[in-house]
This record gives sequence, C-alpha cells and structure tokens, in this order.
Amino acid sequence: YNAYYRPAVAEPVNFVTWGLGGSQCSQGFRTLASFVSATGLESNGLEVTNSTDPFFVSAETNDYRLKLDSPAIGRGEALPADIAHAIGVLSGRVVDLGALQSQVFIAN
Repeated sequence: YNAYYRPAVAEPVNFVTWGLGGSQCSQGFRTLASFVSATGLESNGLEVTNSTDPFFVSAETNDYRLKLDSPAIGRGEALPADIAHAIGVLSGRVVDLGALQSQVFIAN
C-alpha cells in the first residue's frame, strides 16, 4: 500500500533498486509492474507517471495534504479499531495512503 510518483518514465531510470539476495542483488526495476512480477511485493502499490505531482497540494512548500482528486484517497486498507483510534480515524473504513488523511470519505 505505497504510492510512487515520478514525472517521466526515464526519471529516474530505475523505478526501484531492490536487494533480492543471491545473483539478483541490487536489481533495478523500471516499473512497479516489473518489480511486482519479480518479487511478489507491492501488489497493492500505486505507480503514477505524470508531469505534475498528483498526490500533494504542494510538496515544494512541505504541504503534504492530499489534493482533493489525489489517486491516494481511499487506496489504503481498513484499520483495526485500536490503530484507527490511535490515529483518529474510524475503524473498518478504508484510509488514504500517506500519513495525513484527507477530508474525502469513500463509501465502503
């Protein structure tokens, strides 16, 4: 349940470099799909390649609130009651990706 953004497919060249061990140590992957295929990890991840950051209001000024139309809204997993209570969200309700929750509510 992680989200990844980059402005173009070639920036950076590798989407992720992952230490897999053995002969695959520090293998580079150009896309999230290739990483998932090789490792089985991040199957719930979200990759966005776009000229403008689709997630945050203004990362340049450290405003990491989600934009109203952010693809990260409602992409998380419903949290158990104890964790939801600790961070101030409703239990059993899908949350947003990221630390700051938007004020947009997705019906379950």
